Amino acid sequence: MTIAWFVAAILPPSLEAGLRQLRANPEWALVAVGIITAFVIGWQSVETRRAAKAANRGIEIQISKERARIRVDVEKLALVGSNRAGGFNAALCKLTNYGHTEAFIDDFRATLVLAADKDIPANYASCKQHPYRESIDAQGRTPGFMMVALEPDVVLSEILL
Repeated sequence: MTIAWFVAAILPPSLEAGLRQLRANPEWALVAVGIITAFVIGWQSVETRRAAKAANRGIEIQISKERARIRVDVEKLALVGSNRAGGFNAALCKLTNYGHTEAFIDDFRATLVLAADKDIPANYASCKQHPYRESIDAQGRTPGFMMVALEPDVVLSEILL
């Protein structure tokens, strides 16, 4: 009671009346608790969103690490048809999976381009479909060769090979 009397002695009469009204109606404490709760819930939702984004990044990194990665290895160029009419030049290729999981191939399209520049843009529209629908084990290769035609249809000689 001493502290309340001391506070009442310092405060002006209008503030003292306000304090008496607050003591008489304690519902204001619920409003204060509600405001603090709303602030904490808002802060928690921001932190939850941040944690969810970090978890998604971790999942994407894990998927990328474990994904199958396919490379087309050109084994050797072959003069097929000895450059006569109806013949064409091609390369014998194998697919290599250098990823950590098995690769399931549903569609295989490729085109080999004879070009002087090593940095040529990819033109997927010119790729031709090849009949290959199998799987390749992790760190494995296709058992047989695939023949991929060389574009444009140029005449190769043994000297170029």
